[in-house]
Amino acid sequence: MEEGGIGPDTYAYVVIRDGERVVAILPTCTYRAMRLDQIAGDTPEWLLAPIRTLFPALLRLHVTFCGNLIGEGRLLAEPGAESAAAAAVSAVMSHARQEGTRCVIFKDFADTGLDDLRPALREHGFFDVAGLPDAIITLTCSSFEEYLAGLPAKPRRNARHKIRKFAAHPNLRLAVTTDFGHLTDQMLPLYQHVLDRADHRLDVWTARLLADLAAAPDTVTVTCHDGDRLAGFLLCMITDAELVALRVGLDYAAAPNAFVYHNLHYRAIELAISRGCASVNLTQTHYTPKLEMGARLVSRTHAVAHLNPLARAILRRFLPSALRDPSIPAEPEKGRS
Repeated sequence: MEEGGIGPDTYAYVVIRDGERVVAILPTCTYRAMRLDQIAGDTPEWLLAPIRTLFPALLRLHVTFCGNLIGEGRLLAEPGAESAAAAAVSAVMSHARQEGTRCVIFKDFADTGLDDLRPALREHGFFDVAGLPDAIITLTCSSFEEYLAGLPAKPRRNARHKIRKFAAHPNLRLAVTTDFGHLTDQMLPLYQHVLDRADHRLDVWTARLLADLAAAPDTVTVTCHDGDRLAGFLLCMITDAELVALRVGLDYAAAPNAFVYHNLHYRAIELAISRGCASVNLTQTHYTPKLEMGARLVSRTHAVAHLNPLARAILRRFLPSALRDPSIPAEPEKGRS
């Protein structure tokens, strides 16, 4: 992320020590002029209009994010280092003031991940905003066929139909690639196609980041090829415990009736099962197909503070509506780390 140029202007790390021993680390990154209307997606103008009138500077936020910009937020701490939480929050606020940051966001934390931080966050004027939930499939099966059989009747029929439709296109093939460096030039425009349709846009991935991820040991890509041409990909990180689907790229004009998006995800689920993973995190947005794949929604929370009381009140009123995704059908489960 630091070398990839995906959006933030600077990175810094809060490091808490007990003597010489490091007991906690909190990654941070800062945007000097983050566009609030861009991360708000399709927010109606009647919500943006009061900000344009009363506090136009809020549409270009100087903001520091704490946690992980492209994943679940965490204070990385030793067990039993609860006192490090207060020290970390105080250090972040001191850093923000030194850098001229007006807004600080602990981004996409699980509720349990905020438990130790909450007393210090309240002391510094933070308030909670519901983030977009993660879509997580818990795997208890030993084969992909068993996974399909475990789906409810209608999703199971739909999944088999989409797999058959994909198979009916003999020019299309799926592959799992661990070293995808030779594909990054083709991946970037497919990622851009998806990004252009996104409601929320905070980070924008670059060729440099894709190239670095291609060399990372825990990264794998499910690819769809139309003959010799790349028609889609799902970039994942995988461990013994979990597969996380980080980003998708699609050529929307290629085989529109082949359900490429769905079949990329089915292949990733099959890969996770074969590797013995306990879960698949399909991450955020596009919830309808992910719920049909058997995912449950697990909540994520942003803790937000602004050093200006009026701006803080506007954000408290504006952000919950701006970040809401209309495809979320029900109250997500409380987040777990």
